Amino acid sequence: MYCKSCNVYVETHTLVCPLCKKNLIEDNTQEVVNYPSIKKISSIRKLIRRIVLAVCLSAIIICTMINLLTFNGSYWTTIVDVGCLAVILMFQFSMRKWVRLGKTLFSGTLCIIILLIAIDMFAYKEKVSSASWSLNYTMPLILAGSLITSTVFLFFGDLFFSEFYNHAITLSVLNILTLLRINKTDVIWPIFVSASLGIVVIMMMLFIFKEKLFEQFKRKFHA
Repeated sequence: MYCKSCNVYVETHTLVCPLCKKNLIEDNTQEVVNYPSIKKISSIRKLIRRIVLAVCLSAIIICTMINLLTFNGSYWTTIVDVGCLAVILMFQFSMRKWVRLGKTLFSGTLCIIILLIAIDMFAYKEKVSSASWSLNYTMPLILAGSLITSTVFLFFGDLFFSEFYNHAITLSVLNILTLLRINKTDVIWPIFVSASLGIVVIMMMLFIFKEKLFEQFKRKFHA
């Protein structure tokens, strides 16, 4: 079917153009531009996800076997394994057509934090009881950066607010929870920055976005 208004050939059984909503005609003689197939795009997404999954799983298996066969006291394969799992999760979220930017940002933040903690704990031959720089510096600062990004999107309109408000609340709570490490480290300024930012964003949402926030809660819980 052909649309004169859009000058495209629509590969569908409908009699109405999906672009301009005008009636289609049967005309294959004119030079036309094919309307992109949604199924083709979806199949490409699936193929990319499968390739990434296969490569990452292969890397995990190979590196784990090499580490165990040539073990010298260091579980370096943990870094590779966690990194590959982070890549798999990121692709599973970012390559799905239903995914939203807020969910991708939130999942990416958690994946990066877990990866850095794994590197901190297993990058050395010496046994480390708990991660040091990853928990003292990178975790609170990455959480703070992700929270700032989510908060900025709240000002871009109702559509972005409905997408990012729940991630902003969750990240605010996680930032505040970094205070639990304040007695376990001598480096307190990253924790102070992270927790303070979490409190500020919570207060901002309660006072500046109060009406929008309550409206979203009403929709979510069908109140």
